[in-house]
Amino acid sequence: LYARGAFHVDYSCRVQTVKHSNGNSFRKLIEEYCHLTEIPMIINTSLNRRGEPLCETPHDAVNCFLNSGLDVIYICGIRIAKSIRKDSHNNF
Repeated sequence: LYARGAFHVDYSCRVQTVKHSNGNSFRKLIEEYCHLTEIPMIINTSLNRRGEPLCETPHDAVNCFLNSGLDVIYICGIRIAKSIRKDSHNNF
């Protein structure tokens, strides 16, 4: 059994580490997530939809976001969220 691990179906993984000395926002996110869950890692997936290439630009990322089931995306520290309009059946 594998407990609290992140790996592919073939049991391989591509681990990336973040130095404690960096003190960047991603490191702070990992630390806060660990504080809340006691899990000291975050799975960082590729941003793309099935059959589409990986997002390479902010425009690609917003387009992917708008056409996906994602609720929130952060780009360069800016939070973009879909909202439900009370006067419409449209979800964004």
